[in-house]
Amino acid sequence: MSRISSIFLSLCLAGVAISQVIEQAAEGGKQVLASAHTGKTVRQCSCEEQDSCVDEMKGQAAKCFHECWDSADLAKVTNNTDDLKGCFEEKEYVIDEFLTCLHGDMKTCVQDKSGPQIPYTDINKVISAGEKRLGAQAKKFLQTLNTDGHDLVQTALDVGACIKKCFLKQNGAGFCFDKAKCQPKIEEQEAKKTIKKCVREVGWKKEAGEMCECAMNAGVEKVKPYCQILHTAQRNRGGRR
Repeated sequence: MSRISSIFLSLCLAGVAISQVIEQAAEGGKQVLASAHTGKTVRQCSCEEQDSCVDEMKGQAAKCFHECWDSADLAKVTNNTDDLKGCFEEKEYVIDEFLTCLHGDMKTCVQDKSGPQIPYTDINKVISAGEKRLGAQAKKFLQTLNTDGHDLVQTALDVGACIKKCFLKQNGAGFCFDKAKCQPKIEEQEAKKTIKKCVREVGWKKEAGEMCECAMNAGVEKVKPYCQILHTAQRNRGGRR
């Protein structure tokens, strides 16, 4: 959640080519997964186990988002903090649609609890590596922006870091998948293709434009030029996702 929310806000600000960001995110996800393999194996989850764990983790992340948002220093971004928070909450369905698409296309689970052994992935390493990669991408984004957009990007990153800390604390006794002694099967190369496909299917560019517009209406006037860039890009592509 933290990574997706921060990237989503960064996209609204940066006005960069969506296809390039998708490619970088997919390739980055592949590298992050590869770095988290430990050489051990674990049973592949049944779809029932996977769905239960995903729902639990989504609930944890959502709770952490609300806690971290309320404790963030948002005054430097806007006086209408509740309205800006609503911009994120209104787009929660995008995350759900994206995860549903990934689940349906990647065939990450099996029908029962007698699944085969698959490579074990250290979830802590995935989260840490993902955060480092996001930080590097955000640094590049900041270099392309004028100083007007820096506060908003940094705020998104601060909230994301807080969510990560909160999420790890909630799972201090072990993640749901560890307790179930199983994991989803995620093939790195297949993940890259599926991420790109699902990003297109959820209409990321359209959603980013609407998110940007919402932030502007919530008092974040600094995003106006980036909203215009996103809307222009969408019109030039005939409204395609």
